[in-house]
Amino acid sequence: MERTRKVVRPQRENSHAPFIHAWHYPFGAQSHVNVRIDADWCARSEWEQTMKILEPLGSHASWFLTTGTIEDNNLDLFDRLKKSGVEIGSHMHYHYTFQDASNNRENMKLAHEWLQQHGIECRSFVSPSAKWNPALQRIIEEMGYVYSSEFGFAHDCLPIETTTGGLQIPVHPVCPINFTTTDGIDQYYDAVIDALYRSCLPIHLYAHPHDISYMGKPIIEKIVSLPDVHVSSLLSYATWWKERRCTFDLHYQEEHNLWKIEWSGSEGVMLAISWDGLSYAVLDAPFASFRSGELPPGILRRMEPYALPSPVPIRRTLNWRSRIGQWLDLEYVVPASAYRVSTPKTLINAFLKRLHG
Repeated sequence: MERTRKVVRPQRENSHAPFIHAWHYPFGAQSHVNVRIDADWCARSEWEQTMKILEPLGSHASWFLTTGTIEDNNLDLFDRLKKSGVEIGSHMHYHYTFQDASNNRENMKLAHEWLQQHGIECRSFVSPSAKWNPALQRIIEEMGYVYSSEFGFAHDCLPIETTTGGLQIPVHPVCPINFTTTDGIDQYYDAVIDALYRSCLPIHLYAHPHDISYMGKPIIEKIVSLPDVHVSSLLSYATWWKERRCTFDLHYQEEHNLWKIEWSGSEGVMLAISWDGLSYAVLDAPFASFRSGELPPGILRRMEPYALPSPVPIRRTLNWRSRIGQWLDLEYVVPASAYRVSTPKTLINAFLKRLHG
């Protein structure tokens, strides 16, 4: 985002015409708010606690389930989640993201079929461990999902299309379990929320049922109470983003140094005008007049550069076994009976799975 702005800004400053585009959020909001829950496994007490913490969001949370971990004795808990109206998407059947398309397809289909059998029309996907690769993206689009969200691809920015046309809805890539101590977690999220809000970037936080308590309900209450934010599920936002339409007709009267614009947009879409890529007027009327260098009447938005303190780097030294395991894509989550052999690597993995029983 910031690199793009550095390119756009000089072009705008040296351009005679204003910078015009559809605004990023419904009805001219400052930001979009959501909390994404990656349920890697199903533990009754953790799910119940998470539902309680997310109460300020109502039905606007987005849950992604690893379906292979939901046992029959927890189906009543799943039904409660379903009745709450929250978005329920796929987090694979087995909690692993492969490098090959064949195993990603099988893993994803198992989750999709499980959700379908239990009354959920799955329309969104999040990969385990936030991994992304082209083979995974092909299957996401093959499955027809509206969007996916892998912060291994992008984070802390506006929705972005992959080169093959799939839509990514990025989130903030830090969850509470990433911290080595619970001290300072609330201050960290306060800083992140403020920085994203000032930058007019989406405030999309993510957590798990086993760590959201470290984030706490006050953080959820803070983001939903921010002024001029749009709160909805990630699926609702992605659908709006893909369906938004905006057209405009711009005229310049050189003798009066006057710009005139008329525009129209689909539901919730508003037109934004800027001269420097930082300060915007979001038009709330279908026409406007303004002079060069001046913003027309409308909702004023200021997009501050997004800046957070740089994290302290942690050097992770992998031994030769770990390096080979990463290259081979070794895992012990998927049973041998459900594993698909399609490449030399997967043949080696299948052999090792059977060797380990």
